[in-house]
Amino acid sequence: MTTLNSPEGLRALPVGAIFTDAEQDTARKVGDNEYLVTGVGSAVTDQFFAFPVELHS
Repeated sequence: MTTLNSPEGLRALPVGAIFTDAEQDTARKVGDNEYLVTGVGSAVTDQFFAFPVELHS
């Protein structure tokens, strides 16, 4: 798996990428700086995540 350590790394991911952060939040990138997190009702930005992040796809 690929590990990302910064918000810049998340922003560089392609739309559709799936990852899990250090707090075990799983998300899918849906826009330029928009992510859908399992269990969260609306899109979040890269500031939501705890690093490092493990990329799944």
